[in-house]
Amino acid sequence: MFTVVELAEGKAIRISGEVFGELRTRAAFADYRLRLQFTLGEKKWPPRDNPKMPRDSGILYHVPAVPGEENRGWARSIELQIQERDVGDLCAVGSEIAVRSRRREQDGKVFWITIRPGSGRCFPRWRAKKAAA
Repeated sequence: MFTVVELAEGKAIRISGEVFGELRTRAAFADYRLRLQFTLGEKKWPPRDNPKMPRDSGILYHVPAVPGEENRGWARSIELQIQERDVGDLCAVGSEIAVRSRRREQDGKVFWITIRPGSGRCFPRWRAKKAAA
């Protein structure tokens, strides 16, 4: 569920988060720059209402499929994660993407740093884990 709200800076889209869903354009775009601002609300809805679960959203882009194609909940796409403590993570949803990057380790964690020159690193398909029954 979403509404368009008026702010001092202009209009904004307010998404309740009560149900899983998506907003799509009817038009196709190329050679674009996407800029946005976001805030995560306080209210949490099932199945993510557990206090330990982070608020979760994302931007799916370069979506080559129509809604519901292949009986998928989320279309094949590239996702930029908007989740508490994980904003900006890059995910390949049902697809693969090549990113020019180099590996970096820090405090036992592995990071891939995007670079312009160099060879691409292929990141495999991301598959949602089945929820425990």
